[in-house]
Amino acid sequence: MRRAIVVGRAAGALEEYAAVSAMCAFDDIIVVGEMAVHFPHRIDHWVSWHAELFPHWEQKRARAGHPAPAAYWSATHKGRKMGAHTPMADKLRYVACVGGSSGLLAAQVAVDGLGVHKTVLVGIPMQADA
Repeated sequence: MRRAIVVGRAAGALEEYAAVSAMCAFDDIIVVGEMAVHFPHRIDHWVSWHAELFPHWEQKRARAGHPAPAAYWSATHKGRKMGAHTPMADKLRYVACVGGSSGLLAAQVAVDGLGVHKTVLVGIPMQADA
């Protein structure tokens, strides 16, 4: 059974990641947006609604000495592929999404894009006021 962890950028995300990673291993590590700049571990799938920012974040990640991500994802929303007109277009993978946050998009990548059976979210608040 395939398992993934989605790492968002809320306060405490790296601590939550460390705690959960000590309990079990994951087949896919999915990181949301700018968190990748601060995430020193491997990234299997990097996800954002704002695909145009990947090159900027990628430079920051490289300067920090973090490994390059394996894949980049964004959304197809109302028939439009996000980031399709950016330098990243040829690297992007897409999943259909009706809206929401990049954290929700990352969870959708896990389930719909990768066929993951179990997904853990860290650094992605589930409260409306977060």
